[in-house]
Amino acid sequence: MASERHPQSADGLDRHPVSEPPLLTIAFAEPAPGVLLVTVDGELDLVSAPELDARVRHEVHERQPRRLIVDLARLRFLGLHGIAVFERLRRNPVTIGSGIALVALPPAGRRALEFTGVLPMFDRYPDVATALRAAPPANPGVVRTPVTPPAAKTVHEPGDDGFRVDLCRPPVPGQR
Repeated sequence: MASERHPQSADGLDRHPVSEPPLLTIAFAEPAPGVLLVTVDGELDLVSAPELDARVRHEVHERQPRRLIVDLARLRFLGLHGIAVFERLRRNPVTIGSGIALVALPPAGRRALEFTGVLPMFDRYPDVATALRAAPPANPGVVRTPVTPPAAKTVHEPGDDGFRVDLCRPPVPGQR
């Protein structure tokens, strides 16, 4: 797949608008050797998630980073399809040993990841500088799995790569 290159912006990041007007802009940088920084700006939902998924997987495949940092400081909305992208990245054989760090996760995004039960599976940092200073994962290649409460409902999201992503939601009071 040929990568479409966009001109670098004043901050030196390659920006990739997903739609017009852009609901989501994705920027890639290599702030340190072996570190891929993905900056997400906008809404991560049903429309924009497939583009983020494809671009990040392409960059990960091309660059083979030791560490993947996703800066969410400018994220305005995180839907289930966006969460599925993070979960597919976490399960990707290339990124399993590298660790995925989520940076500046907004409160709404944090609640969405908590609700689906996947928040504990990601390293989280308040800013990019802190994530860059953090040591790589202690046990590369070891996949952490959450403990799912027995009453949780499982939602199956098909991935475009043929893998199924299981996101567990706690039961809602008053619903079966």
